[in-house]
Amino acid sequence: MLLAAAIVLITIDFRQPDGGPVDRLQRLAIAVFGPLQRGASAVVRPVGDLAGGAAELGGLREDNRRLEAEVARLRAQERTYADVLGENRRLRGALGMAGRCGCRTVGASRSPSTPGRARGCGATWPWSTPTGWSGGSPR
Repeated sequence: MLLAAAIVLITIDFRQPDGGPVDRLQRLAIAVFGPLQRGASAVVRPVGDLAGGAAELGGLREDNRRLEAEVARLRAQERTYADVLGENRRLRGALGMAGRCGCRTVGASRSPSTPGRARGCGATWPWSTPTGWSGGSPR
């Protein structure tokens, strides 16, 4: 019944010229119910926003956990980079010291458990020469 009434009103509205009785009725309805609709919307909107915000809270928590994990990973990467830079400075310093004392540098493999002695300087370095090396040059 309501559907039939809606179809009849739409048909009458479509067929009548501007300023007709249905047009005046529409303008009156808008003038009366427009402020009521805006008032109801102003009252209901904060409640809807609160419900929507509560629904988004789980997603925000997940985003927060993901971002915290990413920050931790990037901080660890930064520490590793700083360690590599520090080691690079130490090794460049060691090469510079060997050059100042007139030592000849040779390639070696690092073995922290068996420190070796750099030949010609009298300095102890934390590496040993690879198997098969004699003196300062490979066989």
